[in-house]
Amino acid sequence: MSGMLYTVWYKMFIQHPNATDNPQGYWAHGTFSAWNSTKLLWFSFLGIVHGILPCVFTFSTSSAIIRSFVKLVNSNRHKEEMQKYISNKLIEELSGQIKKK
Repeated sequence: MSGMLYTVWYKMFIQHPNATDNPQGYWAHGTFSAWNSTKLLWFSFLGIVHGILPCVFTFSTSSAIIRSFVKLVNSNRHKEEMQKYISNKLIEELSGQIKKK
């Protein structure tokens, strides 16, 4: 029974954050995910306001999406996922051009 509980616990909390070439701990993954998602929700709201009043929040939403994408590229955690949507050539080009912090 304890083996089964460990397997369920592992799959729920540990497997995904460690399933990349650059593993993260549970708390690091959760903190990044929650904070990044909260910011994107905020900027999505600003995008709706911008759609109604084009003179306000110009480029706010697109800039937030770009910043989020840069973080994902720099994390070296989403290469397989990016390959589903972006060519390897473009991934390499972007990786070479994106500023590392």
